[in-house]
Order: sequence, then C-alpha cells, then structure tokens
Amino acid sequence: MQTNMITLGIYGISPMWESWLQTELNKSDDFKILFIHHDEQSLIEDVQIKKPDILFLMLKYPYPEKFILQIQKSNAGAKLTGWWFGPQMDDRRVFQMLKTGIHCILSDRHGPDEIRRAIRDTYENGYHYNDIVTDAIMQYGKRANQVPASFGPPVNFREREIEMIELRKSGLTTREIGERLYLSKKTVENVFNNLYRKFECRNFMELLVHYEKGNYTAC
Repeated sequence: MQTNMITLGIYGISPMWESWLQTELNKSDDFKILFIHHDEQSLIEDVQIKKPDILFLMLKYPYPEKFILQIQKSNAGAKLTGWWFGPQMDDRRVFQMLKTGIHCILSDRHGPDEIRRAIRDTYENGYHYNDIVTDAIMQYGKRANQVPASFGPPVNFREREIEMIELRKSGLTTREIGERLYLSKKTVENVFNNLYRKFECRNFMELLVHYEKGNYTAC
C-alpha cells in the first residue's frame, strides 16, 4: 500500500547523530528531510515557510520549555517529536514535555526501527505511546501511592544493558565502555541513568545487587 511522504524538519542534532539519522531515514522512501537547523530563529522561520509534518528536536537538560512554547505559538502545525539527551527522565520531566506539546518522546537508547515507527505514529495519530510514557505513568502512580510498588510485570534488562553492566562490573569506566561498544561516553552514562530510574537505584552498586539476583530475563 502506498503511504504518504512524511516531511521532517530537524533541529539541534549533533553532527554525529545528524549523519546517523539521515542515513537511517533515507533507507525508506516514506520520509523527506526538508531542513536541518541549529539556530532557533531560523528554525521557526523555516517551520512557518516549509511547514514540515514532523519537527524532530534534540532536547537536552535543562528542558527548553520556553523555546518549545514559542514553536507552538508559531501555529505552523508541525507535530513535535523530542529526542531526549540528558539526565534520567523521571515522570515529572515526561509530563512537562507532554504538557508543552511534545507529541512523541524518544531517547538515545531507541534504535532506527523505533524512530521510524514513532514518526509514522505521530504523523498518523498525533502521538506515539512507548515505554517512556508507560514508565512515567507507572512511576507517578507508585510515587503517589496509588499503585502498589509490586504492581506490574518484572522489569527486564535489555541485551545491550547487560553487556554494559558486565563491562562496568569488570572495572571499565563509562568512557572505556563507550570505546568498546562504539558509543559516546554520554550515551553510556544515559543508559546507566535510565537503569537507575527503571530499577529505582541510586548508584551502580545498588543496580549490581539487583542484577546479580538474576530474577530477570533478557529482552
């Protein structure tokens, strides 16, 4: 079945991720990148003139709420997809992003298939519902004592997370793990921060205690 071409504007992506994202999106005829910007004012001007279906934003800490609201006020009609690079994403930050008009939230742990699926979902439905939103809702429910701490399926480790834990356990630093796995030091740190949030740990030693219990399955 022929699908509509989805046009994208991209903002704030670092050169490394910009090249990777273009390569992955260009593998499909469903997407067309209209522009890539790093300047806020020229971005808003191009959004108003070229009117992309999706505006793909790299978001970093602190969350640029005023800038996001400024884009919304431009009334350009683009649906906003946020790619978060920063400290662990707790429920407060997720809800803040949704409240300011982000239609889809991704992180640097999501691969190309998830990114393409997220863009299509956001284009067709106006949102993309994934593990980030689910985790935030569950985290809020438990923090507000509206959901028992034991509620929900067991939290599992992904294969790449297991690989990183084993390397850290062997004594490698985050920089050395990144070099071994061809990832940036920041990406490795983000993975561990997400693990601390997911397993409600304060540091690697607490995470290691949970990991070595072995009461999980790799996914």
